[in-house]
Amino acid sequence: MTTETWNEWELLEGYEFQSEQSLDKWKTAADNLGLTAWDLAVFESIWYGYAQVHSIARFKRYCFGGYEKKYPEQAEKTVERIFANGWVQFLNAEFVSSKSQELRSEGYELVSGLIGSHERDRWNRDQILGLISYTEKGINLYRQWEPFDAPNPEDAGHYAIAILKTGQFVVYGTTLEACQRALQHRSVKKASPPEAVGRWCDRWWNKFESGVRIFYEVEDQN
Repeated sequence: MTTETWNEWELLEGYEFQSEQSLDKWKTAADNLGLTAWDLAVFESIWYGYAQVHSIARFKRYCFGGYEKKYPEQAEKTVERIFANGWVQFLNAEFVSSKSQELRSEGYELVSGLIGSHERDRWNRDQILGLISYTEKGINLYRQWEPFDAPNPEDAGHYAIAILKTGQFVVYGTTLEACQRALQHRSVKKASPPEAVGRWCDRWWNKFESGVRIFYEVEDQN
């Protein structure tokens, strides 16, 4: 098997469900931005949280799903390129501190931490520092391609759940329906009435101007 006979767009989620017309749009949009399918696989994997890890080896595995073994040179080249272009970074204390302060000064509630760590208003610095994540430049570039493929949480009725303490949680959603969908398959013992909220985010790049919040408790699983 060679890269000439294998379609590299298979790296992206949902490839098999796309029409030829949709795939052409993917490729045209990527070409216009100077991006490859391999670049977009990295962006997509960080978006979903798969690739937010501490090591390059695991990063490649989660981004490329085994294809890094078939095409090691391409995988290595892509990782070098995205770091060299300033699209991704190893999170450091300065970024974590400045970004959290910036969001709070703008009135955003950090529902589950800067990177979706399921921590409310705090995070384990030992875990977040050194993780690979977007830079501002990287997420902005990915969003330019977004109309063609990247997840649009607003359309899907996005929600985020954060742990308050053992057995107690809070769910934020862009709509009441999103919150209700989040609770459908959970053993909810008690829930607060829905309440409207202002600005919130569940990752530093995933921000919303308003939403709905529900506090709830779950049945003891023991």
